[in-house]
Amino acid sequence: DVFATSGHDGKVCAFAVSQLDQPQEQADIDEGIPPGLIFTHAGHMARVWDVSWNPNPDENWVLASVSEGLNALHVWKPLNDILEGDDGDEEEEEEEQGEEQKEAKEGPS
Repeated sequence: DVFATSGHDGKVCAFAVSQLDQPQEQADIDEGIPPGLIFTHAGHMARVWDVSWNPNPDENWVLASVSEGLNALHVWKPLNDILEGDDGDEEEEEEEQGEEQKEAKEGPS
């Protein structure tokens, strides 16, 4: 389960309930990142008045947020990498392994 918050800082934050009681890394604590935070939408330039989840179950990660000012309505969805918890390290490791295998086959240059 997840929930979203909004506030005066122009941000919408999504939290995973299952992660709220998990231990945090010291770096996250030092940076003031709250427990369970999985995504922050910081596209608004003013106070966010409301946030709502799309009721369509096929698009359950689409949100709408409304703020004061010129950019009042945002309809958005976090990237799949964020939703899946992918930090990109696996892809980098695969690329490095591929380069190492290529070098091993070709021999020293």
